[in-house]
Amino acid sequence: MKITKIEIIGYGKWQNQVFEEIADFQMFYGENEAGKSTITAFVHSILFGFPTKQQRILRMEPKNKGPYGGRLTLADTALGNIVIERLRGKVTGDVTITLEDGTTFGEEKLSEFTFGMDRVTYEAIFSFDIHGLQHIQQMKQEEFEKYLLASGGAGSNRLFSTVDKLQKQLETLFKPNGRNPLINQQLEKTKNAQKKYFSSKKQNMAYESLRSESVAYEQKETALLTRQKEQQLAKNEIDILLKKWPLYEEWQGLSKIINQANDSQFQADGLLRLEQLNHFEMTKKNQRSQVEERLNMSRNLAEANVLTENDEKEVAQLLAEWPIYQEKVRQNKEDEDGRLINEQEITRLMQEFAFTEPEEKIDWQANFNKKAADIEHAKQELVQKQLLLTYQQQEKKKSLDKVQSQVDQLERDMWSTEELKNAKKRFETKGKERYALFIGVFCFVVFILLGFLFKQVFFYGIALLCIGFSYLKRMNHPNDTDAFAFFEQKRLRNSWQQLLSEMDVIAEESARLETEFNETSSGLSILKQEEFTFLSSLGMKTHSGNLREVIAAWQIFLKECSARELHEERLKQNQIFLDTWERHCYDLVSKELSTEAAVLKLQTLYQTHHEKTKQLATSKEQIEQAKNQLDLLEKDLADIETKKEKLLQSVGAATESEFQQIGFKAQEFFQAKERGHLLEAQLPKEIRERLASFQNQEALKEAELEHEACIQEIEQELSRTRTKRVELKHQIAILEEGGLFSETVQDYFTAKSELNEQVEDWVVTKIAESLIQRAMGYLQDEKLPRALQFATEYFKQLTKGQYQFVRFEKGSLEVLRHDHVIFKPDELSQATKEQLYLAIRFALIETLAKKYPFPLLIDDGFVNFDEQRFEAIMELLKSRKLKNQVLFFTCHQEANKYFSREETLMLY
Repeated sequence: MKITKIEIIGYGKWQNQVFEEIADFQMFYGENEAGKSTITAFVHSILFGFPTKQQRILRMEPKNKGPYGGRLTLADTALGNIVIERLRGKVTGDVTITLEDGTTFGEEKLSEFTFGMDRVTYEAIFSFDIHGLQHIQQMKQEEFEKYLLASGGAGSNRLFSTVDKLQKQLETLFKPNGRNPLINQQLEKTKNAQKKYFSSKKQNMAYESLRSESVAYEQKETALLTRQKEQQLAKNEIDILLKKWPLYEEWQGLSKIINQANDSQFQADGLLRLEQLNHFEMTKKNQRSQVEERLNMSRNLAEANVLTENDEKEVAQLLAEWPIYQEKVRQNKEDEDGRLINEQEITRLMQEFAFTEPEEKIDWQANFNKKAADIEHAKQELVQKQLLLTYQQQEKKKSLDKVQSQVDQLERDMWSTEELKNAKKRFETKGKERYALFIGVFCFVVFILLGFLFKQVFFYGIALLCIGFSYLKRMNHPNDTDAFAFFEQKRLRNSWQQLLSEMDVIAEESARLETEFNETSSGLSILKQEEFTFLSSLGMKTHSGNLREVIAAWQIFLKECSARELHEERLKQNQIFLDTWERHCYDLVSKELSTEAAVLKLQTLYQTHHEKTKQLATSKEQIEQAKNQLDLLEKDLADIETKKEKLLQSVGAATESEFQQIGFKAQEFFQAKERGHLLEAQLPKEIRERLASFQNQEALKEAELEHEACIQEIEQELSRTRTKRVELKHQIAILEEGGLFSETVQDYFTAKSELNEQVEDWVVTKIAESLIQRAMGYLQDEKLPRALQFATEYFKQLTKGQYQFVRFEKGSLEVLRHDHVIFKPDELSQATKEQLYLAIRFALIETLAKKYPFPLLIDDGFVNFDEQRFEAIMELLKSRKLKNQVLFFTCHQEANKYFSREETLMLY
C-alpha cells in the first residue's frame, strides 16, 4: 500500500492543502509548528476515523469551525488504486471510498484493504515518534506475541479475544478456593439441600399437628378482624355525624326564622333596581351639565372675523404669488451671477485680444467663420511651404558644400594632364611585352619536355636561354605599383567629372527653390491684405494669434455682450415685480419684519381667519345639536323619576330611606331561605333523620366513646391471637428449615442436576480453551524465533555490531553485548534504547509485511542519535522502502543528504 496524494480540506492548522506525487521514500521538512505531526494525525484519522471524546487523542478540528476532514489517494491496495474521503458527520466521520472505475462505497469497505488493523496497533508498529521510542522497557513478551499472531491469518485477533472470553467463562464457572463462581456456589447449595433432605424425614409427623392448630388461630383472627372493621365503621359514622352537627344546628335555627316570617311582597332585586335608577339619573344629569357647558362654549365662539373681505383677497393673492416671488429672487441671483460671469469673460477677451465693445449690434453670419478658416488655412499652407522650401534650400547648400569639398580633395590628389599623358604612353606597350613574356615561358616549358623525352642537354640549354630572355623582358617593363597608380588616377579623374556634373544639378535645384520661395512670400502678402480687409469689415483693426481663434474669440465676445444685456433686462423686469409685491405685503404687516417673517405672518393671519370662519359655521350646528340633546335628557330624567315613584309605591314606601329599610328586612329573609336550601343540600334527609335520633352533641360523643372501648377490647384479643400464631409459625418454621419434605426432596435433586450441567459446561469450555491455547502455542513457536532473529539482525546493524543478541527471558526483554554482558532495556543509554525499539518494530514490520504492507510514518524519531547512528537508521529506512513506503517528518536539515530533490517536500 502506498500513499500517493494527501488532500487536507480542514485539519488543525492545514486548510485546502494538497501534497501530490509522494515518493516511496519521502521526507516532509519543516520548522517547529510547521504542521508535521498534524499531517501524521491526519493520515491516522482518514484511515481509522476521527478520535472520539472517550479517546485521549486531539480531534484537531479547525478553529474557524470550517470544513473538517480530507482525502487520501492510495495505490497498490487490495482494491487497486482508491481514494478515501472522510468528512465531518458522525463522531468518527462520514467515509466515502472511490475505486478506479468510479464506484463508491461506505465505511464497510475499509476492512478489505486495512485487513482489520485498528489505530492503536497501527501506531504501535507502523507509526511512531520520539515519545514512542522512549518506552521500550515497558514491552513484554505477551504484547510482542500478540503483534506476531496478528500476522497468522484472518481471525487472529478473534483468537485472542476468544481465549480471553473462555478463560473468563472458566473463572466464572469454577475456582478451587473461590466462593462466587457458579459451580462453587452450586456445590454449597447442593450440600445444604442434602442436609435438609435427611432432617426433614424426622420432623414430618410433628409438622402436621402444628399446622392444624395454626389454621384454627388464623380463622379466629379473621373473625376478630371482621368485628373490628364493623366497630370502626360505626365509629366513623359517629365521627361524620359529629362534624355535621354544627350545620344541623344552623339548619334548625334557619328553619325557625323561615317558618316564623311571612312571605314578603318585596322583590328580590328591588334594592338593585333602585340603585340602578339612581345611577342612571346621576349619569343623565352629568350629561346635561356637559351639554349645557358645550352650548355656552359654542355661543362664545361666534366672534368677528380677523380679516375683511378685501384684505382676505389681497392676502390670498400675495400668498399665491409668494412662490413666484421666490422664483424671481432666485432668477435675479442667477442673472446677477451670470452677468458677473459675462462681464469677467468680456474683460478677459478685451485684454487678451484688444477687442472693443461694438457701438451697435453686429449681425453675425455663419460664412464669416468659413472665410476666416479659409484665410487661415491658406496662410498655414504658405507658411508650411516656406518652411519646407527653406529647409530644402539649406539641404541643397549642405549638399553643394559637401560636393565642393570632395572636388577640392580630388583636385589635390589628381596628376596634371601632362603627367597623365606620359603614363598612358608607357602602358600602351604593356600588352606587347606581356605577349613576349608568355612566348618565352612557353618555349621554356616545351624545351624542358623535349630534353626530358630525348634526354638531350641541348634542349635544356635552349630552355635556359628562353627563360633568361623572358626575365630580361620582365626587368624592362613597368612594375605593378606604377600600374596601380595610373589606374587610380584614371578613377579619380572620372569621380571628379561626376562630382562637377552633380554640382551643376544642385545649383539648378537651388535656383528653382529660390523662385518658389519668392512666389510664396508674395502669396503671404496678398493674404495679409485680404485678412486686414476682412477684419475691418467686422470692426477690428489688428489681431494677435491664429485668425480662426481670433474670430472664434470675437464671436464669443459678441455672445457674452448679448448675454450680459439679456441678464440686465431680466433683472430690471423682475425687480419691478419684487418691489410691487413687497409694497403690498408691507401694507398689511409691519415693515420691520423680514420678507420670510412677513410671509409667515400673512399665512398665520390667513389660516386663523379661515379657522374662525369654519368654527362659526360649526358652532351654529353644535348649538342646535346641544339644544336637541338637552330636550332628550330632560325627557329621560322625567322617565326615571316616574319609574322611581312606581317602585316605592309597589312596597308602600313614601321615601327612598323607607324603601331601603323594607328591602334590608326582605333581604335577610331571602338570605335565610337561600342558606337553608344550601344546608339541606349538605345534610341529606337520612343524615338529618340520624342526627335527630340524638338529643344533643354530648349524646353523639358518648356513642363514640362506646365504640372506641369495643375496638380496644377487640385489638387486645387480636394481639393475643396473633402472638399465639407467631409462636406456632416459629415452631413450624423450625420444622420447615428445608421446606416441606416433598419440597426438600425436589430442591435436593434439582440442585444436584444443576451442578452436573454446570460441570459439563466447564469441561466443554476447558477443552475449547486448551485447543486454542495449543494452536496459539504453535503460532508462537513458529513466529517468535523468526521475529527475534530479525530484531537481532536489525539491532546489530544499527549498533555497528556492538550488540549480538535480542531475546525474551521470563517474559521480559533483554540484549547481549559483544562482550557477553546482558542488559535490560532500562539499563541502556537513551539512544541505544531507541535503537532497540526500532529493531523490535522493524522485526514486527518485517514479519507482518506480507499481510500488512502499510506505509511507515516517522515523526522526528531520531533526535537523540549521533551522526553514525543517524546514518545507520537512514540506510535501514532506504532498504525498507522496497517493501513499505516510508514518510519521514523532520525539522533537522542534516536529513536532506539522504533524500533527493524529488523526495523532499517543504512545509511552511
